[in-house]
Amino acid sequence: MYKRQTRERTSGRMAGRTGDAITTSFFDAGASMSWEIDVFGKIRSQVKQAKANVEVTAAERDAAMVALDAEIAQTYIKLLVERQQLEVARKHGENQKHILDITEIRHNTGLVSKLDVAQARTLYYSTIAQVPMLEASIESSCNALATLLGVLTDSLPAGVRQMRPLPERCLLPDMGVPADLLRRRPDIVEAERNVALAAAELGIERSAYLPSLSLQASVGTQAHNAGDLFSGPSFAYSVVPTLSWTLFDGLRRRNATAAARAVMEAQVDAYNLAVLTAVEEVRTAMETYTASLEYIRRVEEVVTNAEEEVTLSVDLYKQGLTYFSNVVDAQLNYLTYQNTLVQARGNSLTALV
Repeated sequence: MYKRQTRERTSGRMAGRTGDAITTSFFDAGASMSWEIDVFGKIRSQVKQAKANVEVTAAERDAAMVALDAEIAQTYIKLLVERQQLEVARKHGENQKHILDITEIRHNTGLVSKLDVAQARTLYYSTIAQVPMLEASIESSCNALATLLGVLTDSLPAGVRQMRPLPERCLLPDMGVPADLLRRRPDIVEAERNVALAAAELGIERSAYLPSLSLQASVGTQAHNAGDLFSGPSFAYSVVPTLSWTLFDGLRRRNATAAARAVMEAQVDAYNLAVLTAVEEVRTAMETYTASLEYIRRVEEVVTNAEEEVTLSVDLYKQGLTYFSNVVDAQLNYLTYQNTLVQARGNSLTALV
Protein backbone atom coordinates (compact mmCIF):
# COMPACT_ATOMS: atom_id res chain seq x y z
CA MET A 1 0.00 0.00 0.00
CA TYR A 2 1.21 3.50 -0.71
CA LYS A 3 -0.01 7.09 -0.64
CA ARG A 4 2.24 9.94 -1.73
CA GLN A 5 2.52 13.38 -3.29
CA THR A 6 4.91 13.77 -6.19
CA ARG A 7 6.34 16.96 -7.63
CA GLU A 8 8.64 16.82 -10.63
CA ARG A 9 10.11 19.13 -13.23
CA THR A 10 10.75 18.09 -16.85
CA SER A 11 13.45 19.81 -18.89
CA GLY A 12 12.25 21.97 -21.81
CA ARG A 13 15.24 20.94 -23.94
CA MET A 14 14.59 17.22 -24.18
CA ALA A 15 12.18 17.11 -27.14
CA GLY A 16 14.49 18.42 -29.90
CA ARG A 17 13.27 22.00 -29.46
CA THR A 18 13.66 24.76 -27.01
CA GLY A 19 10.76 25.27 -24.69
CA ASP A 20 9.86 25.97 -21.15
CA ALA A 21 10.43 23.42 -18.45
CA ILE A 22 7.29 21.70 -17.30
CA THR A 23 6.58 21.31 -13.61
CA THR A 24 3.92 18.88 -12.50
CA SER A 25 2.55 18.01 -9.12
CA PHE A 26 0.13 15.17 -8.45
CA PHE A 27 -1.16 12.82 -5.78
CA ASP A 28 -1.40 9.07 -6.09
CA ALA A 29 -2.46 6.18 -3.87
CA GLY A 30 -2.78 2.51 -4.47
CA ALA A 31 -1.53 -0.99 -3.82
CA SER A 32 0.94 -3.22 -5.59
CA MET A 33 1.59 -6.92 -5.33
CA SER A 34 3.74 -9.55 -6.90
CA TRP A 35 3.33 -13.29 -7.15
CA GLU A 36 5.81 -15.82 -8.40
CA ILE A 37 3.92 -18.78 -9.80
CA ASP A 38 5.55 -21.98 -8.56
CA VAL A 39 5.41 -23.86 -11.84
CA PHE A 40 8.57 -25.92 -11.34
CA GLY A 41 8.63 -26.30 -7.54
CA LYS A 42 11.24 -23.68 -6.65
CA ILE A 43 9.05 -22.09 -3.98
CA ARG A 44 8.16 -25.49 -2.55
CA SER A 45 11.86 -26.32 -2.24
CA GLN A 46 12.49 -23.03 -0.45
CA VAL A 47 9.65 -23.77 1.97
CA LYS A 48 11.08 -27.24 2.62
CA GLN A 49 14.48 -25.67 3.25
CA ALA A 50 13.03 -23.24 5.79
CA LYS A 51 11.14 -26.03 7.59
CA ALA A 52 14.23 -28.23 7.60
CA ASN A 53 16.24 -25.38 9.13
CA VAL A 54 13.71 -25.08 11.93
CA GLU A 55 13.73 -28.84 12.53
CA VAL A 56 17.54 -28.96 12.59
CA THR A 57 17.61 -26.18 15.16
CA ALA A 58 14.97 -27.95 17.27
CA ALA A 59 16.96 -31.21 17.11
CA GLU A 60 20.12 -29.37 18.15
CA ARG A 61 18.29 -27.93 21.14
CA ASP A 62 16.91 -31.36 22.10
CA ALA A 63 20.39 -32.87 21.84
CA ALA A 64 21.81 -30.13 24.05
CA MET A 65 19.06 -30.65 26.65
CA VAL A 66 19.57 -34.43 26.70
CA ALA A 67 23.33 -33.97 27.08
CA LEU A 68 22.74 -31.48 29.89
CA ASP A 69 20.35 -33.83 31.69
CA ALA A 70 22.86 -36.67 31.40
CA GLU A 71 25.68 -34.44 32.68
CA ILE A 72 23.57 -33.38 35.66
CA ALA A 73 22.72 -37.01 36.49
CA GLN A 74 26.33 -38.17 36.16
CA THR A 75 27.62 -35.28 38.29
CA TYR A 76 25.09 -36.09 41.01
CA ILE A 77 26.06 -39.77 40.90
CA LYS A 78 29.71 -38.73 41.26
CA LEU A 79 28.75 -36.61 44.26
CA LEU A 80 26.98 -39.56 45.91
CA VAL A 81 29.98 -41.82 45.26
CA GLU A 82 32.36 -39.31 46.84
CA ARG A 83 30.12 -38.93 49.88
CA GLN A 84 29.98 -42.68 50.39
CA GLN A 85 33.75 -42.94 49.99
CA LEU A 86 34.11 -40.21 52.60
CA GLU A 87 31.82 -42.15 54.92
CA VAL A 88 33.89 -45.31 54.33
CA ALA A 89 37.12 -43.43 55.11
CA ARG A 90 35.72 -42.01 58.33
CA LYS A 91 34.38 -45.36 59.57
CA HIS A 92 37.64 -47.12 58.77
CA GLY A 93 39.52 -44.32 60.50
CA GLU A 94 37.46 -44.88 63.66
CA ASN A 95 38.10 -48.64 63.55
CA GLN A 96 41.79 -48.18 62.90
CA LYS A 97 42.05 -45.70 65.79
CA HIS A 98 40.55 -48.36 68.03
CA ILE A 99 43.12 -50.90 66.83
CA LEU A 100 45.89 -48.31 67.29
CA ASP A 101 44.81 -47.94 70.92
CA ILE A 102 45.02 -51.72 71.32
CA THR A 103 48.57 -51.85 69.95
CA GLU A 104 49.67 -49.03 72.23
CA ILE A 105 48.22 -50.84 75.26
CA ARG A 106 49.93 -54.08 74.27
CA HIS A 107 53.20 -52.23 73.67
CA ASN A 108 53.01 -50.48 77.05
CA THR A 109 52.49 -53.85 78.73
CA GLY A 110 55.47 -55.30 76.88
CA LEU A 111 53.51 -57.75 74.80
CA VAL A 112 54.49 -56.36 71.37
CA SER A 113 57.23 -54.25 69.90
CA LYS A 114 57.12 -50.61 68.89
CA LEU A 115 56.85 -51.82 65.27
CA ASP A 116 53.22 -52.79 65.75
CA VAL A 117 52.39 -49.29 67.01
CA ALA A 118 54.19 -47.68 64.08
CA GLN A 119 52.36 -49.85 61.59
CA ALA A 120 49.01 -49.08 63.22
CA ARG A 121 49.74 -45.35 63.17
CA THR A 122 50.80 -45.46 59.52
CA LEU A 123 47.61 -47.23 58.58
CA TYR A 124 45.43 -44.86 60.62
CA TYR A 125 46.99 -41.63 59.35
CA SER A 126 47.03 -42.82 55.74
CA THR A 127 43.28 -43.43 55.98
CA ILE A 128 42.29 -40.14 57.60
CA ALA A 129 44.55 -38.30 55.15
CA GLN A 130 42.00 -39.12 52.46
CA VAL A 131 39.25 -37.17 54.24
CA PRO A 132 40.30 -33.57 53.29
CA MET A 133 40.74 -34.46 49.61
CA LEU A 134 37.38 -36.24 49.52
CA GLU A 135 35.72 -33.21 51.16
CA ALA A 136 37.32 -30.93 48.57
CA SER A 137 36.16 -33.23 45.77
CA ILE A 138 32.62 -33.14 47.18
CA GLU A 139 32.63 -29.34 47.15
CA SER A 140 33.96 -29.38 43.58
CA SER A 141 31.10 -31.66 42.51
CA CYS A 142 28.58 -29.39 44.25
CA ASN A 143 30.00 -26.40 42.37
CA ALA A 144 29.85 -28.30 39.06
CA LEU A 145 26.27 -29.34 39.77
CA ALA A 146 25.28 -25.75 40.58
CA THR A 147 26.81 -24.56 37.31
CA LEU A 148 24.89 -27.19 35.34
CA LEU A 149 21.65 -26.20 37.08
CA GLY A 150 22.33 -22.50 36.53
CA VAL A 151 22.24 -21.55 40.23
CA LEU A 152 24.70 -20.55 42.93
CA THR A 153 26.09 -23.32 45.09
CA ASP A 154 24.25 -21.95 48.14
CA SER A 155 20.98 -22.21 46.18
CA LEU A 156 21.24 -25.93 45.44
CA PRO A 157 18.22 -28.01 46.52
CA ALA A 158 18.40 -29.02 50.16
CA GLY A 159 18.59 -32.72 49.32
CA VAL A 160 21.88 -32.26 47.47
CA ARG A 161 23.63 -31.40 50.73
CA GLN A 162 22.33 -34.46 52.53
CA MET A 163 24.00 -37.84 52.80
CA ARG A 164 22.06 -40.21 50.57
CA PRO A 165 22.78 -43.79 49.50
CA LEU A 166 23.33 -44.65 45.88
CA PRO A 167 20.16 -45.91 44.18
CA GLU A 168 19.84 -49.67 44.25
CA ARG A 169 20.84 -51.45 41.09
CA CYS A 170 18.02 -52.80 38.99
CA LEU A 171 17.44 -54.75 35.82
CA LEU A 172 17.92 -53.02 32.51
CA PRO A 173 14.71 -51.11 31.73
CA ASP A 174 12.56 -52.05 28.76
CA MET A 175 13.51 -49.63 26.00
CA GLY A 176 11.21 -50.97 23.31
CA VAL A 177 12.22 -51.72 19.74
CA PRO A 178 15.91 -50.83 19.17
CA ALA A 179 15.09 -48.94 15.96
CA ASP A 180 12.56 -46.79 17.83
CA LEU A 181 15.10 -46.14 20.56
CA LEU A 182 17.63 -44.89 18.01
CA ARG A 183 15.08 -42.66 16.30
CA ARG A 184 14.37 -40.99 19.63
CA ARG A 185 17.99 -39.95 20.00
CA PRO A 186 18.32 -36.24 19.19
CA ASP A 187 21.64 -36.73 17.42
CA ILE A 188 19.99 -39.17 14.99
CA VAL A 189 17.06 -36.79 14.49
CA GLU A 190 19.46 -33.91 13.85
CA ALA A 191 21.44 -35.93 11.30
CA GLU A 192 18.19 -36.94 9.56
CA ARG A 193 17.02 -33.32 9.44
CA ASN A 194 20.37 -32.23 8.01
CA VAL A 195 19.86 -34.68 5.14
CA ALA A 196 16.42 -33.19 4.48
CA LEU A 197 17.89 -29.69 4.59
CA ALA A 198 20.63 -30.60 2.11
CA ALA A 199 18.07 -32.23 -0.20
CA ALA A 200 15.93 -29.08 -0.14
CA GLU A 201 18.96 -26.92 -0.95
CA LEU A 202 19.83 -29.22 -3.84
CA GLY A 203 16.26 -28.87 -5.12
CA ILE A 204 16.59 -25.08 -5.04
CA GLU A 205 19.82 -25.20 -7.04
CA ARG A 206 18.28 -27.54 -9.61
CA SER A 207 15.26 -25.28 -10.05
CA ALA A 208 17.61 -22.47 -11.04
CA TYR A 209 17.94 -24.18 -14.45
CA LEU A 210 14.23 -23.68 -15.11
CA PRO A 211 12.39 -20.48 -16.03
CA SER A 212 10.44 -18.52 -13.46
CA LEU A 213 7.01 -17.03 -14.06
CA SER A 214 5.98 -14.05 -11.98
CA LEU A 215 3.02 -11.69 -12.00
CA GLN A 216 3.23 -8.10 -10.81
CA ALA A 217 0.12 -5.97 -10.48
CA SER A 218 -0.71 -2.54 -9.13
CA VAL A 219 -3.93 -0.61 -8.78
CA GLY A 220 -4.52 2.93 -7.59
CA THR A 221 -5.54 6.49 -8.43
CA GLN A 222 -3.60 9.47 -9.72
CA ALA A 223 -4.72 13.12 -9.84
CA HIS A 224 -3.28 16.62 -9.66
CA ASN A 225 -5.71 17.48 -6.92
CA ALA A 226 -6.15 15.35 -3.81
CA GLY A 227 -9.90 15.78 -4.07
CA ASP A 228 -9.97 14.06 -7.48
CA LEU A 229 -8.16 10.93 -6.33
CA PHE A 230 -11.35 8.88 -6.07
CA SER A 231 -13.05 10.06 -9.26
CA GLY A 232 -13.56 7.61 -12.08
CA PRO A 233 -10.97 8.95 -14.56
CA SER A 234 -8.27 8.88 -11.84
CA PHE A 235 -8.36 5.10 -11.62
CA ALA A 236 -5.19 3.38 -12.95
CA TYR A 237 -3.84 -0.16 -12.90
CA SER A 238 -1.11 -2.29 -14.42
CA VAL A 239 -0.60 -6.02 -14.84
CA VAL A 240 2.87 -7.26 -15.80
CA PRO A 241 3.34 -11.00 -16.27
CA THR A 242 7.02 -11.84 -16.59
CA LEU A 243 8.75 -14.99 -17.79
CA SER A 244 12.47 -14.99 -17.05
CA TRP A 245 15.01 -17.63 -17.89
CA THR A 246 18.75 -17.42 -17.40
CA LEU A 247 20.45 -19.06 -20.36
CA PHE A 248 24.09 -18.51 -19.43
CA ASP A 249 25.71 -17.56 -16.15
CA GLY A 250 29.29 -18.71 -16.50
CA LEU A 251 28.61 -22.21 -15.09
CA ARG A 252 27.52 -20.75 -11.72
CA ARG A 253 24.39 -22.91 -11.58
CA ARG A 254 26.30 -26.03 -12.52
CA ASN A 255 28.94 -25.48 -9.84
CA ALA A 256 26.34 -24.54 -7.24
CA THR A 257 24.36 -27.72 -8.00
CA ALA A 258 27.49 -29.86 -7.79
CA ALA A 259 28.36 -28.27 -4.44
CA ALA A 260 24.83 -28.84 -3.10
CA ARG A 261 24.93 -32.47 -4.23
CA ALA A 262 28.28 -32.96 -2.49
CA VAL A 263 26.87 -31.46 0.70
CA MET A 264 23.88 -33.79 0.57
CA GLU A 265 26.11 -36.83 0.06
CA ALA A 266 28.23 -35.72 3.01
CA GLN A 267 25.11 -35.35 5.17
CA VAL A 268 23.97 -38.84 4.16
CA ASP A 269 27.36 -40.21 5.20
CA ALA A 270 27.12 -38.24 8.47
CA TYR A 271 23.68 -39.73 9.10
CA ASN A 272 24.94 -43.27 8.53
CA LEU A 273 27.88 -42.62 10.84
CA ALA A 274 25.57 -41.16 13.50
CA VAL A 275 23.39 -44.26 13.37
CA LEU A 276 26.37 -46.61 13.65
CA THR A 277 27.83 -44.56 16.49
CA ALA A 278 24.50 -44.56 18.31
CA VAL A 279 24.17 -48.33 17.95
CA GLU A 280 27.67 -48.78 19.32
CA GLU A 281 27.06 -46.41 22.26
CA VAL A 282 23.75 -47.98 23.22
CA ARG A 283 25.00 -51.55 22.97
CA THR A 284 28.18 -50.72 24.88
CA ALA A 285 26.21 -49.01 27.64
CA MET A 286 23.75 -51.92 27.88
CA GLU A 287 26.53 -54.50 28.03
CA THR A 288 28.50 -52.42 30.53
CA TYR A 289 25.48 -52.02 32.78
CA THR A 290 24.59 -55.71 32.61
CA ALA A 291 28.19 -56.74 33.32
CA SER A 292 28.46 -54.22 36.16
CA LEU A 293 25.54 -55.87 37.98
CA GLU A 294 27.40 -59.17 38.05
CA TYR A 295 30.64 -57.39 38.99
CA ILE A 296 28.91 -55.66 41.92
CA ARG A 297 27.49 -58.96 43.14
CA ARG A 298 30.96 -60.54 43.20
CA VAL A 299 32.62 -57.52 44.82
CA GLU A 300 29.96 -57.62 47.54
CA GLU A 301 31.08 -61.18 48.32
CA VAL A 302 34.69 -59.99 48.45
CA VAL A 303 33.75 -57.17 50.84
CA THR A 304 31.91 -59.62 53.10
CA ASN A 305 34.96 -61.90 53.23
CA ALA A 306 37.30 -58.94 53.76
CA GLU A 307 35.21 -57.79 56.71
CA GLU A 308 35.40 -61.28 58.21
CA GLU A 309 39.15 -61.33 57.59
CA VAL A 310 39.54 -58.10 59.59
CA THR A 311 37.49 -59.47 62.47
CA LEU A 312 39.43 -62.76 62.61
CA SER A 313 42.84 -61.16 62.28
CA VAL A 314 42.13 -58.67 65.08
CA ASP A 315 40.85 -61.42 67.36
CA LEU A 316 43.92 -63.55 66.70
CA TYR A 317 46.19 -60.54 67.26
CA LYS A 318 44.59 -59.83 70.61
CA GLN A 319 45.33 -63.44 71.58
CA GLY A 320 48.90 -63.14 70.36
CA LEU A 321 48.36 -65.78 67.70
CA THR A 322 49.22 -63.72 64.58
CA TYR A 323 51.47 -60.88 63.48
CA PHE A 324 50.13 -57.34 63.28
CA SER A 325 51.11 -57.21 59.61
CA ASN A 326 48.21 -59.58 58.94
CA VAL A 327 45.86 -57.11 60.61
CA VAL A 328 47.26 -54.28 58.48
CA ASP A 329 46.83 -56.28 55.28
CA ALA A 330 43.28 -57.24 56.20
CA GLN A 331 42.30 -53.64 56.97
CA LEU A 332 43.87 -52.32 53.78
CA ASN A 333 42.06 -54.95 51.72
CA TYR A 334 38.78 -54.18 53.42
CA LEU A 335 39.13 -50.45 52.77
CA THR A 336 40.14 -51.01 49.15
CA TYR A 337 37.30 -53.40 48.38
CA GLN A 338 34.71 -51.18 50.02
CA ASN A 339 35.84 -48.24 47.88
CA THR A 340 35.82 -50.52 44.84
CA LEU A 341 32.24 -51.52 45.60
CA VAL A 342 31.10 -47.91 45.93
CA GLN A 343 32.82 -46.96 42.67
CA ALA A 344 31.35 -50.00 40.88
CA ARG A 345 27.85 -48.99 41.91
CA GLY A 346 28.47 -45.48 40.64
CA ASN A 347 29.87 -46.78 37.34
CA SER A 348 26.81 -48.97 36.79
CA LEU A 349 24.48 -46.00 37.29
CA THR A 350 26.57 -43.89 34.93
CA ALA A 351 26.29 -46.61 32.27
CA LEU A 352 22.53 -46.65 32.82
CA VAL A 353 22.36 -42.89 32.27
